[in-house]
Amino acid sequence: MDKRTLIQQESAAWVKDGVITPEQQERILERYPAVNRVSVLPILAAILFGLGVLAFIASNWSGIAPIAKLVIIFASMALAYAGADRLRTRGYARLGTAVTLIGTVIFGAGFFLIGQMYHLSANPLNAFYLWFVGTLALVWHYKERALFVALQLILTVSACYGEMDGMREGVSVAVYYALFALGILPLLFRFRGTGTVTFSLASFLLFALIDVSAWEHVLTYPLLLLTFYVGSQLIFGKAEPFGQVMRVLSYVGIFVYTIFQVFIDDWLTHPAGPYLAPCLMLAVLIAASAVIAVMRGKKADLGDLIPYAAFLLVFAPTALSSAGVLLADWSVPLIISLFAFSSVMIMTGEKRREVYRINLGAIFFGISCFVAYINFAWDFMDKSVFLLLGGALLLAISFLLERKRRHWVDEARRDGQ
Repeated sequence: MDKRTLIQQESAAWVKDGVITPEQQERILERYPAVNRVSVLPILAAILFGLGVLAFIASNWSGIAPIAKLVIIFASMALAYAGADRLRTRGYARLGTAVTLIGTVIFGAGFFLIGQMYHLSANPLNAFYLWFVGTLALVWHYKERALFVALQLILTVSACYGEMDGMREGVSVAVYYALFALGILPLLFRFRGTGTVTFSLASFLLFALIDVSAWEHVLTYPLLLLTFYVGSQLIFGKAEPFGQVMRVLSYVGIFVYTIFQVFIDDWLTHPAGPYLAPCLMLAVLIAASAVIAVMRGKKADLGDLIPYAAFLLVFAPTALSSAGVLLADWSVPLIISLFAFSSVMIMTGEKRREVYRINLGAIFFGISCFVAYINFAWDFMDKSVFLLLGGALLLAISFLLERKRRHWVDEARRDGQ
């Protein structure tokens, strides 16, 4: 049972008992807009049926005349869309959505089949982008969440395909971001469920990190992640859950990247520069984030900047010196920053009664213990002893941390009611 349904049932009893008026009930329910949930079975049926049609056509493709191929593609697509509209008018909305998805699959496959038929040499990503534009029109027309999920998948698959085949560069990258900004973002504000927002923003951040990796600079990722975090600070109120999702993604991103840097210190002994401009940009972003946190009365958010400050501490001396020498053992400040970051997350989560911060902080703290243990004990300890002691240590930490985490979460939920 979702939150709106529960509140609707409870508030009806309150109205009956005279606790609140019907007008007050309506005002309460307005705070919890109805969410049209996606039914999984029709979508799976649509995918299987569409794949079956495509497999049948592909297996007999070579023996079909070109004009007949075109007729099959356009006729099957038209029948799917017409059948979907017919089902909707008869009250079978979910089946109508499923059949619309079949038509969308045929529409997208048609670009690839026609390109193969006439030996077109265009970039395959263009077919994905045209598929996206056509599906975008359907989403705006029907305003259904399942179609929006399909739209997200098309753009994500296009980026994955481009990365695997090395075709995602130059104009193709610019088109991807343009389609995301003009196609996905406006619809995210309409279908603002936590799942859809998380999937879209996570895929966007992932491919942005892949794209900036071409700059081959160690501070590129912290700069992008901190920019993402500063953007989350500027989002609040009715724009949620965008802000929270962006914060969580930035937390996970910088935490994973810091761990990655801890274990590749050999590669970073003499990394490529320059460092002055990136360090200045990182310092400006840290200062901007700190100012926003103070102005909004959220000084506890300053703890979120600990990993970025650690990177600045590690690379600022290199940027300011002519020798360009890094710290002798710079993994130590990074590990300390992991512990400090996770501890501050737990403390601020408990103070604010934010369960997600407590859970994330507890997970981060446990992983930090594991990272520190591997980093400091791997080289000098016998490997069998290392594994046995590490397993026992992790079990003890996880047991104690889980007990404390449950206590913090229970307190947060109790005080939040």
